[in-house]
Amino acid sequence: MFALKRYVPAQAVPPQGATGDLLSSYSPGAFRRTTRRFTGAYDQLTDKGVGVPLTPPNQPQVNQDLVNGLVTVSDHSHALMTQASRVCARPEEQDLRSRFQAAARDVTESISQLLTICTTGVTPDQRDCEVALRRLEALRPLLENPNRPVNQQAYYDCVDSVAKSLSPLADSLRNMSNSAREQQTQEFGSAVRLCANSMCQLVEETAQAAYLIGLADPRSEPGKPSLVNTQLFLRTQQEIQEACDAICSPSVTNRQVIALSTEMARSAKVLCEACSSVSAQTPSPEARQQLNNLTRETMQSITALIQQRGSMATSAGAADGEWAEANRQTTLASAQAVSSNVARLVHLLTAGPQFAGHAARVTDEARESQVPVCTAGLASLNAAQSVLRAAQNLITSARSGQSEMAFMGFSNASKDLSESIKTLAAAMRDHAPGQRECQRVLNNIVRLMQDLQQAKMASMEDHLQPRRELSEEGFQKQLATSARALLDSAPALGRAARSEAEQLGHSALLVDSYLPGLTSSAIAAASRSPLSSTQLIYLEHACTVLEATDQLVTIARDAGGNPRAVHLHTALDDAVRGVMDSCEDLLTALDDIASRQGHVSTLIDTLNRALAQTEDIIQVPVDARFADYQARLLRIARHMEQLNQAIQLRARQPSSEGELTPLAHTLTQEYQEMCQTCKGAAATLPDARQADELRAAVKAVGLASAGLVHATTGSRLRGSDMHGGQQMLLSRNRGIADLDKRAELLDCKVCCFHLTTHK
Repeated sequence: MFALKRYVPAQAVPPQGATGDLLSSYSPGAFRRTTRRFTGAYDQLTDKGVGVPLTPPNQPQVNQDLVNGLVTVSDHSHALMTQASRVCARPEEQDLRSRFQAAARDVTESISQLLTICTTGVTPDQRDCEVALRRLEALRPLLENPNRPVNQQAYYDCVDSVAKSLSPLADSLRNMSNSAREQQTQEFGSAVRLCANSMCQLVEETAQAAYLIGLADPRSEPGKPSLVNTQLFLRTQQEIQEACDAICSPSVTNRQVIALSTEMARSAKVLCEACSSVSAQTPSPEARQQLNNLTRETMQSITALIQQRGSMATSAGAADGEWAEANRQTTLASAQAVSSNVARLVHLLTAGPQFAGHAARVTDEARESQVPVCTAGLASLNAAQSVLRAAQNLITSARSGQSEMAFMGFSNASKDLSESIKTLAAAMRDHAPGQRECQRVLNNIVRLMQDLQQAKMASMEDHLQPRRELSEEGFQKQLATSARALLDSAPALGRAARSEAEQLGHSALLVDSYLPGLTSSAIAAASRSPLSSTQLIYLEHACTVLEATDQLVTIARDAGGNPRAVHLHTALDDAVRGVMDSCEDLLTALDDIASRQGHVSTLIDTLNRALAQTEDIIQVPVDARFADYQARLLRIARHMEQLNQAIQLRARQPSSEGELTPLAHTLTQEYQEMCQTCKGAAATLPDARQADELRAAVKAVGLASAGLVHATTGSRLRGSDMHGGQQMLLSRNRGIADLDKRAELLDCKVCCFHLTTHK
């Protein structure tokens, strides 16, 4: 018995630690190392267990229990290795990971049961405490290296579970104290098991929460889903293989072959469609070509088998009886070809790295974000172990009647455990995924808003330095690209803030990645615009987008991805809509600016071309007189004066956008006619000096007209800009003042033109 207590427990500790390390393995290399460690520890345990001297003959049951315990450990270890190999091959499949974790728990429990056998003679209450301590110690690697999911819980489900664990833990601690005082061994054991169960659940929930925190860290590597539905391909392969095996059976009849081939055709259709889907999603041309070639070969072999079925069906009497040996051999060869091709195809898809995905990985850098929660979790684990050791001392001291100090020690340990769990719950709330990233975005928005305010002040003072990298149109395109990207990313941030805490940080940083480009492009586009009103349109709309984004990120941070924060969900939806609306308004404003600039540019180009044509020398009729051209020129000049006054009047009216454009267009047409008439008038003048003076006067009118047309863009006020604030209105007033100055210049040039034509 002494050897039993000495050797087996000493060799049972390493397998438990190796099991935890194996459970935390991530890469194939880590699996190899931890597998070697586990198998070495397992060999030591079984060798020592088998070689231990037997207990006295009067205790044969202990010998049999020890052998049975070793067999159970061996069986569960074999199952663990089997599951480990499957997880190593397909680490992204959560179902395999769950089975792997269950197998690891079976190994831990079987070793714990073996240790219980070896401690025969120890009181049941002491044994219960030892079992509980071993269960908790086996979970320590989950907190020391939380790089894998423990369950399917979301983050705030883990937080709630930790908070709710205080009640059953308090009950178990109270029951342990009371049952120890009353010497109730059975109740004491139940309380110890309840405490262990609650703490095991708490540790697992903490490890899951820590994993999700690490996964949400931007420095972690995101996962990639597999392109292949492994279960579908394996099931289809099995169906086709079973049909091939049946066809190859010596006792198969022709009628059975026909039925089997029909079933195979259905499975082949499913297989072909699945392969086509994988091929369409495969980024590598080489892998896609390899898959397509093997799929084609497989389908051709299945087609050949089905056609062979058809040729047999047409043979005389083949449908009911035995079929010819030649047909049988051909069918067998076709079936074997189908089996071989399908196996190759499925192996390529399920084992090929070019089609496999990979699970998300918590990098070493991202481990920093896990430290607060893991540290608090380990403190709770240590405190729970201290409670169990104090409970052992308590129940022993209670029997001897010297329990006062033991009860005090147990009470202090219980208080430490309660405080450590409260600290853990606070750490999980304070270090929830996405909180740090949301705060980073908010700080960035403050800085970008300062940049926009400085640009607005520079614009109002006419000191905004132009950026030379691109034209205004080029910066407009950059601004539109950033606005569209932000518009598309806002709903994802809203979804993450509502119920996906693990994605909150990634979604917030994605939004943040578009804000500097949007701000910089708005300032740059404003710097290239000659009109202060257009400058303010860029800057005001960019400010509105940043303000809406600030509100969204603030509410998203408060919601935190907690589906139970329903009181924030309406505000969250409104904030998402606000960002989208502000981006859409910005895009509409950009389209309007581009449209206006394009129309004005067209008119100015027309004016410049007409102005250049005044130098052309044309032939006029012999009987043409200057007086005829003079009358037409004076009529055109009067029309242009009237248009000039109309433009000044319309520019002062609200929502003048739709009226200035046709007036500017008519002014351009009148000037074109003036230039055409000027060429004829100049040709009729006998004095070249007079002709040059006429052309100069017409050119001066053209330059003044171009300035007036350009000034119309600065005096326009759209309906959506009427609520844009005092700065927008002040900018428009400056635009009207500029237009008035241009109109006065045009009046002056037209007057000079009158004088010139009357000479």
